[in-house]
Amino acid sequence: VARLVVLAERVRERRLAEARLQRMAMVDELTSLPNRRASQFRIDEGLAVADAQFGILLIDLDGFKEINDSYGHDHGDEILTAVGQRLRKSLPEDAFLARWGSDEFLVVLPQGSGDTEVRSSAQIVLAALAGRFEIGLHEVRITPTIGAVLVPQDGSDFSLVMRKADSAMYAGKDRGRNCLVFFDSSL
Repeated sequence: VARLVVLAERVRERRLAEARLQRMAMVDELTSLPNRRASQFRIDEGLAVADAQFGILLIDLDGFKEINDSYGHDHGDEILTAVGQRLRKSLPEDAFLARWGSDEFLVVLPQGSGDTEVRSSAQIVLAALAGRFEIGLHEVRITPTIGAVLVPQDGSDFSLVMRKADSAMYAGKDRGRNCLVFFDSSL
């Protein structure tokens, strides 16, 4: 009986460890949002649907490097956490929100979404981040630059649509930031 109890405990511990590893592989530790790997899985899942049609928004926080340089990385991490919380509260529940990279977030809209839903979601993002963020005794403002792509118009391959979203986002940076730019062939 004692051996069975020990064996059962080891199996339980192993399953818990596997679950922790799975969570670590798919969740951003800082914001508790899905991470880049989970995002790729979600986008690939969407692309696998016959006649897939959905929008993707790639959000970059303008001037975030200066916040880290001025206030330190700990305060920068607080801002990233707060941004993730504001976006999660603001976006519709069926929108997939993830932390894409250091100061980048990703929104994958549900199947059937198009230009109108992308524009609406971008306005939600812009409004959610328009307020001030507190860093200790200081207040800072964050603005987002958003690059958007539409599936299938902009591609049906993960790498391609993400390169295009990135190009659109950088075009927004060149155009003055705090805006939405859709990918087009001129980019």
